Amino acid sequence: MLFRAAAAAFAAIATAGLLLAPAAQASSRSVQVSGNQLKSAFLPASDFGSGFQSQGAVSSGSSLLHQPARGHISSMNCGSFEGTVGLGTFGETAFAVRFISHPNLSPDRYYFQSVVQFASTKAAASYYSQAYAKYAKCTDFTETAPPNLGLGGGSAKFTLHSISKTSIGAYQAFRVGQSAEFSKFSLLANALVVVAGTDIFYIVSTGLTNDPVPASLMRNQISRVQRLR
Repeated sequence: MLFRAAAAAFAAIATAGLLLAPAAQASSRSVQVSGNQLKSAFLPASDFGSGFQSQGAVSSGSSLLHQPARGHISSMNCGSFEGTVGLGTFGETAFAVRFISHPNLSPDRYYFQSVVQFASTKAAASYYSQAYAKYAKCTDFTETAPPNLGLGGGSAKFTLHSISKTSIGAYQAFRVGQSAEFSKFSLLANALVVVAGTDIFYIVSTGLTNDPVPASLMRNQISRVQRLR
């Protein structure tokens, strides 16, 4: 599933103009920022390692979103859930996503980042708990291989290897480890997901080797976003 999230982010970047939604005022219960502001707070690509470059980022724009959730996480199939993470599907007020790779390593290592803002801490916490339950439930499934990552097309078998709760500073977090068997090769993916106030943070590391996302990266990402407020 994590691979479908990366593919969705890549596709979103390529078709950024299609993602913008109507603007409105968000809840007064929290300080809200725009998707463009969230995008400006992404970590420098060099923080992921020497030679890594941003392959583009997209956001919900300069205004806040006001739209209901378009799907219930519990009833979505695994691929559909993961492919829409951070793209304005679950009632977010703003979001930003980015795809990072190394021109000399692909497909050995690439990263997907997402920052998703909700109108209240309650809404963010609800999404977080539902997402954890969904990842835990999606243990083995087969989906169409993401066509835009050079993975050979056809179908791919996705397998959950680990899921565990943790913390990043004072914030609740969980880690997910998965693998995917494509026609050309197999890949491993590790995600770190954090809920911090009204925000959900994703960093996904994907490649031929098993490389969990460093906690220090996530701490720095959270700090940069919180400075916006």
